[in-house]
Amino acid sequence: MPEFLDIYIKDLCLKANYLKNLYNLHGDRGLSEALGNYFGRYWVEFNFPKDSSVDFNVLAVDSSSRHLSTENGGLFYVARALGLTGSGDTYRRVDCGFDFCFTGDGSDFVGRVMEWLEHLTIMDALNSGFRGVILLDGSIYGRLSHVPLEFNLTSNKDFMIRYFDDLIKLMDLCRRFKVPLIGVSKGSASHFFRDFLLGLLAVDVGVKLGFDALSIKNYIFKVFDDRKNAANLLSGLPEDLKRVFMELIHRKSDFQLILRYAKSTGYTYPLLLNPPPRTIRAFKRAELSPIEFLKSAFPYSSISEDFVNWASGVVSKLHDLPAIISFHVLPSIGDTPMRVDVPAWFFDVDEKFIDFRWPEAVDVDVSPIIKILSAGYCGLDNYNVWLTSVDRMVRLGRRVFEDMYLSKFEEIVNAKVTSRGYRRVRYP
Repeated sequence: MPEFLDIYIKDLCLKANYLKNLYNLHGDRGLSEALGNYFGRYWVEFNFPKDSSVDFNVLAVDSSSRHLSTENGGLFYVARALGLTGSGDTYRRVDCGFDFCFTGDGSDFVGRVMEWLEHLTIMDALNSGFRGVILLDGSIYGRLSHVPLEFNLTSNKDFMIRYFDDLIKLMDLCRRFKVPLIGVSKGSASHFFRDFLLGLLAVDVGVKLGFDALSIKNYIFKVFDDRKNAANLLSGLPEDLKRVFMELIHRKSDFQLILRYAKSTGYTYPLLLNPPPRTIRAFKRAELSPIEFLKSAFPYSSISEDFVNWASGVVSKLHDLPAIISFHVLPSIGDTPMRVDVPAWFFDVDEKFIDFRWPEAVDVDVSPIIKILSAGYCGLDNYNVWLTSVDRMVRLGRRVFEDMYLSKFEEIVNAKVTSRGYRRVRYP
């Protein structure tokens, strides 16, 4: 049988129970039951209002891109962002370029460019007088968590300094004008809520075994700071505590956790999020010695004195970025959860992003955010009417990219681009 179906079925049957437990998050059944109990404590039952009137203006922002690796080792890219208000105003940004990328395919760089254009689009709207609600497709936390590092490109090595310069300005503008900035992610692979619950479980188990709570928390930090040596760090722990730590190390998504344990619509308890260890280290180094940090993180760009003078002013402000409060919303049984990120100042929580080392529960009223999300929720096929609309309008298809954007690049720059990996076929 060319499809190997006979031996595939034999192999699948042998592994059926193991795969079933793994897929359904059962794994260690004792831990699964304990995790379910903690989940119930931090899950808030809530029903979306069936009739949510819209008494606010919304700016929905999204972006898209296309790029290709050329035959001569270069990278041609186009990224565009669109902001669309409920009243019909539009704000547009486009960035295109050609560069040489010496590692990878350039997708990380293009992804940051898309986010950067979204930030610029929002600032355009704010500077034009917009004072409504901003819905941003994606995680705000993830944008703050990027480490400022030099890209291995020819012409855009210093891009992450520009990125953070405008991100800091965006956060300042939103706070000054008291405009709510809400990041919405559908099907997020984040694991902060699960980490939070397992952290509580680790402390409780550790205390019962005679450890003090602070030493367990410090152990959690050590493990996540040095995951490569986790086996050595855990080798001396009692077995019950080691099992909890192993679950922490083998991170699974909050998305799976909620689908496994949620018995009703609702939302997870809001948490203040910690930056990843590598982000904390980078931000602390930048705070202590901006110039030394730049020489290490941007070695080639730092050859320019002008760059150092400008960039040192940017990285010295990283410690002012606001903390992020995040939670998940399950609007309907059978739907997938939405992850929601909001700067902490919106809830009058004056904390900084760099101040936290572990997700921390915070008692804030998220009902204004829920009201906004419920007004835009249109069921399983349309989780947010505004974000869905802007996504459709900004999406850049391959044919448009090749026949319009690439052809204009060739015409204006007087270059003939031959793609590595596929050849374009043009029809008369």
